[in-house]
Amino acid sequence: MTMHNASNSLSTRHGTTLIETAILISLTAVLSGIIVTGMAALFRYNRSTDRHHVHQTALQQMTTALRADIHEASRCLWNAESQTLRLELTESRVLEYRVIKQRWVRVLQAEAEPITTSFGLDESFRCYCQAEQSKRGELIRMTLTNQPLELPTDKLYEESGRTERTLRSDIVAQVGRHFSTKHHEP
Repeated sequence: MTMHNASNSLSTRHGTTLIETAILISLTAVLSGIIVTGMAALFRYNRSTDRHHVHQTALQQMTTALRADIHEASRCLWNAESQTLRLELTESRVLEYRVIKQRWVRVLQAEAEPITTSFGLDESFRCYCQAEQSKRGELIRMTLTNQPLELPTDKLYEESGRTERTLRSDIVAQVGRHFSTKHHEP
């Protein structure tokens, strides 16, 4: 009587087949592509957020300086075509806000060499200015923004075709506010 061992009659398989290896490589390639695409999107978002914060800080600094300079000025001249704001401080000192080499700058022209202060805002930031008379003197209303003002405020981001978020600063300042109190005391 012979006994057959059932475990010996079944063939045992060790290793993987070519089809299993091909499937594993394909899945790894697909997952790698998804991971790389996701990482690229995260880096792009991070760079966009960093640029937004830099522009936001520069806009705040320019707005603060501009408001103080308008208060110090005795006269204000706006040229919409060249995007230049000229502020006459005294007879020998003139300030200009304008775009030079694709950056918004503040140029103080005094007796000596001009002193230039550059802000981290590029030429995509436009300035809209309007002067009006009030009981206390001339008021300047300005808007600095990276979007055109022709669009309604709620549509600035979606219809402009730009990928940047809207940055906007509104300034209302009285020309000569400090000038009149400092130089015309009785």
